[in-house]
Amino acid sequence: LKRIRMGTLQLGTLAVGKVRELRRDEVEALGS
Repeated sequence: LKRIRMGTLQLGTLAVGKVRELRRDEVEALGS
C-alpha cells in the first residue's frame, strides 16, 4: 500500500506541475 501511495503522490505532483506549466504558457501567450 505504501508503494501505491508513493506512486499516486508522484503522479499527482507531476500532473500538477504539468498543469502549472500549461497555465504559465497560456498566461505568457495572452500577455504577449
